[in-house]
Amino acid sequence: MERMRQLSWMMLVIASCLVGACASETAVEDFEVSGYITDRGTGAAIEGATVSFVSDTRFAAATATDEDGLYQMAVETDRPFGQVTANAPGYTTSDTTVFFDTRTRRVDLTLRAE
Repeated sequence: MERMRQLSWMMLVIASCLVGACASETAVEDFEVSGYITDRGTGAAIEGATVSFVSDTRFAAATATDEDGLYQMAVETDRPFGQVTANAPGYTTSDTTVFFDTRTRRVDLTLRAE
């Protein structure tokens, strides 16, 4: 019974850390993500695609691509990684994980026509 109580307590501590309670004093850092969004079949730039960033702790940012398919956005996060997602009408959504080992990261994504 005591062993079960200890395991339950440990699981509660781990779950609390995963939702951020252990990292309440973690510093927020600024990064830049940029890249190109293109059509997987033709390689053509996709203008007006929505590109978003979400960290595991729910910091978020979003922008749209220009006529060359280029996007740039400043992001804040308390973890050095997150998810970059791109979508546009008529295309399937594409996403990837980004790891910030430098202040700026280039993330190119291709979208497949529906």
